[in-house]
Amino acid sequence: MIEVKEAARIAGAYLDDLRGPLEGIMLEEVEYDDSADEWLVTLSYLMSPPFSMREYKVFRIAASDGRVKSMKIRRVA
Repeated sequence: MIEVKEAARIAGAYLDDLRGPLEGIMLEEVEYDDSADEWLVTLSYLMSPPFSMREYKVFRIAASDGRVKSMKIRRVA
C-alpha cells in the first residue's frame, strides 16, 4: 500500500506528464477513502497569464498500487 507522500508525488507527476510545466503547483488536500481504498489528492496551479486565478484538480489514486484512476476538475465556490 502506498502512503500519503507517495500518493501526492504520483498526482504531481501525472499532472506534469499531462499538462507539462505549470506555474505555482500546490498540494491542497489529501484524503483517504477507506471504502474505495483510494487516495484523493487535490492539487492546484496558477492558470495561464495573467496568473491571477488557480485551477484545482482532484486525483483518485489506488492505494494498493499507486495507479491513477481519475483526474477531475474541482470547482471552488
